[in-house]
Amino acid sequence: MTKQSLSHTSRALALAATLTLTLTLTGIAPAFAANMDVRFANTVEGLRADETKIKLLFNADKTFTGTAKPHGGFLSFDFSGTWRLDGNKLCVLQTEGRGKNLNIEKCDPLQGDKIGDTWKVMVSDQDDKQVEQTMTIIEGR
Repeated sequence: MTKQSLSHTSRALALAATLTLTLTLTGIAPAFAANMDVRFANTVEGLRADETKIKLLFNADKTFTGTAKPHGGFLSFDFSGTWRLDGNKLCVLQTEGRGKNLNIEKCDPLQGDKIGDTWKVMVSDQDDKQVEQTMTIIEGR
């Protein structure tokens, strides 16, 4: 290999590494970066800045159940629905329960492939404002 072709190869590899890192940091990770399997025996928990807590249980039959407990609230409410993969996105459709997301499909990049993985998503709160929610895969159900 000549010095010039080695230099082109090094630049191409550096560019590829930079692009992969950028896509991962922005949440546009390659499809192989996460999978649903880890979710089937574990729990995905969400926490918002106002301390609202969400608990999601995904099932292999493409259904899910969840519980939401608003901050300061004594009551929680349950919801359920279906999920599907659309390329590298996880799409959920809440079909039971209450709230403004009932029968509205929401798709976000599929993230997390092991217990302890954490990522952030934007969701609508009870006032229809977009708020950040930190998601974490927790061991067990």
